[in-house]
Amino acid sequence: MSADSLHLHFSDYLSTEPFALDYFVSPTPHDGSCPQLAKRKGKSQAINTSPFDAFTTGGLSLNTTILLKKPIAPPLPELRTPPPLTPEGEIVQPVPERSFLQKYWMYLAAVLVALLLSGGPEEEQPRQGGK
Repeated sequence: MSADSLHLHFSDYLSTEPFALDYFVSPTPHDGSCPQLAKRKGKSQAINTSPFDAFTTGGLSLNTTILLKKPIAPPLPELRTPPPLTPEGEIVQPVPERSFLQKYWMYLAAVLVALLLSGGPEEEQPRQGGK
């Protein structure tokens, strides 16, 4: 059994005449050759006819799908917002990003002060006595 599909493309929703036609036949053999469509009774040779002739004479059953395709709008592009402009019409330059030390100097200073105030471990007192 062979299947074919017919796609009719319309230019707009109100149009009654298609502007394009697509015709697909499946399954198509891997070697690209046309399948033998009909055989005469009692003869071993196949007759090469069109699919329509084979269908009307009963030699081949077709499964036909007809699709009517209306235009589909493509997705809209995602536009970036325009950069802000100065009164003179120039692009406003963004503030340059600060370095790590410029951003976090106060936290580093607080850690340093905490380490200095905490002091080191207590010194061991010398043992008195014996040996």
